[in-house]
Amino acid sequence: MYDSAFVQCFAISGNNIYAGTYDGDALLSTDNGTNWVKINNGLSGTPVFSIVTNGTNLFAGTFGSGVFISTNDGIKWTQVNNGLTNSYVNVLAVNGTNIYAGTGNYFDSTGGVFLSTNNGTSWTQLNNGLHGFRCLSFAFSENNIFAGTNCGVFFSTNDGKYWTSVNSGISYPIISALAISGTNIFAGVYGSGVFLSTDNGTTWTPVNNGLESYYIYDFIFYKTDILAATEYGIHLSTNNGTNWIPINDGLHYFDARSFVIYGSNIFAAIYRNGVWRRPLSELVGITKEINNLPQDYTLSQNFPNPFN
Repeated sequence: MYDSAFVQCFAISGNNIYAGTYDGDALLSTDNGTNWVKINNGLSGTPVFSIVTNGTNLFAGTFGSGVFISTNDGIKWTQVNNGLTNSYVNVLAVNGTNIYAGTGNYFDSTGGVFLSTNNGTSWTQLNNGLHGFRCLSFAFSENNIFAGTNCGVFFSTNDGKYWTSVNSGISYPIISALAISGTNIFAGVYGSGVFLSTDNGTTWTPVNNGLESYYIYDFIFYKTDILAATEYGIHLSTNNGTNWIPINDGLHYFDARSFVIYGSNIFAAIYRNGVWRRPLSELVGITKEINNLPQDYTLSQNFPNPFN
């Protein structure tokens, strides 16, 4: 547990767990989260909103200073912003050899999606068809890319060269999280809970039982279950979002911003309260309890007694 930092994101590489913080730090743990050290050499001190790995390279997306690369496990960082005309990076994502940066803040219209095909050496803006200039999330399904922005969900079949709006059924435009499992696409809609699409984003349906009007910050899959990081802690669904229950036992504060699975544990970043760890084995009993809940109710003939 690292109990003082405002952790925003995680990444895994081998035996290393990396975390980025709002305070501008990159953190490293090599002992399953028991201890963390700062690895800031070369970073600018601006908030680290995203950390991703691509082979042996480690990338940090910062909110105000663009993208940094480390080729030695975070010992030294180098800024790689050639062509990145917006330095406010909300999210980084890797798909094959492509690295995508979702950029933008509240105060300008120069953000959107940027692509690097050469490990950050250069970046190209890909906003053709993209409305809104604040990209907050990505999800990939083979060659299909989904981007969540402040104007809804957008879909591309050609590495982001052109985008199509796919928002039918979504009630609010800010898409703070995206995740894909098979044919299911989950969208965290800021302040409106979770929406599900089973037709490649053509239509969306709210799956908010237990998460109505929540702020959703992140998703993660564990086996056939999905977990959501929300302002009211971590919630679990075992039925593709039809029902959600909180799994916050042990947490002192519930505002969860991000999480990652490493080994036999799940790690959660709690707003201004560092990193918390829980064994995945504890989720097995919770899953059984959810599966035993009644799915519907009927009232039968009241002789000899009404029964469920």
